[in-house]
Amino acid sequence: SSILIKSYSFRPLRRFGIKLSSGLLLFHTAIFPRCGFGIGWSCASVMVIIRGSTNVTSRFTKAVVTIGNFDGVHCGHQAIFTRLSSLSRLHDGAPRVVITFEPHPRQFLSANKTILARITGLRAKIRRLEEVGVDGVLVLGFSHPLATLSAADFVQRYLIHGLEVREVLVGENFRFGSGGQGNLETMRKMGEIAGFGV
Repeated sequence: SSILIKSYSFRPLRRFGIKLSSGLLLFHTAIFPRCGFGIGWSCASVMVIIRGSTNVTSRFTKAVVTIGNFDGVHCGHQAIFTRLSSLSRLHDGAPRVVITFEPHPRQFLSANKTILARITGLRAKIRRLEEVGVDGVLVLGFSHPLATLSAADFVQRYLIHGLEVREVLVGENFRFGSGGQGNLETMRKMGEIAGFGV
């Protein structure tokens, strides 16, 4: 069985078992096993995969956001998603969005591009993120343009212009931007200037 919901991505996700047909995404229950609803069910409560910032719709703006690879989406991540839900409630039900990357940045940046040992692949990670109850997953293709993007440009492009974020939730060891130039304190300072919380 499967669930038919509105697509927020224009690229087929065949490699993840998701087919694109007539402007709609077909989410197989093998990927989303807890969604036991029939065809035509509203997508209002279904987690949506967003492939690239150009596919962000108004449903996911004014969001509360966390950023990371979330390899394994283990119990240690649960506190992050619990806090994200709390921030959502503080902002009148703001959408909860996870920004993640594919391939893993360490794999892309490794000299020989060897396959990185991962706890879970993207397909399994998406399934786990759906289970913990986020509203959307923004998957950014990690490539040379993204790897060389400055910290300030990353914030401007994806957080301010793309998602119009209200809050950003990241850990103490968070790094972003070309060469890892940005950190938690950098994000806080940018948030103060742009008007979002960190």
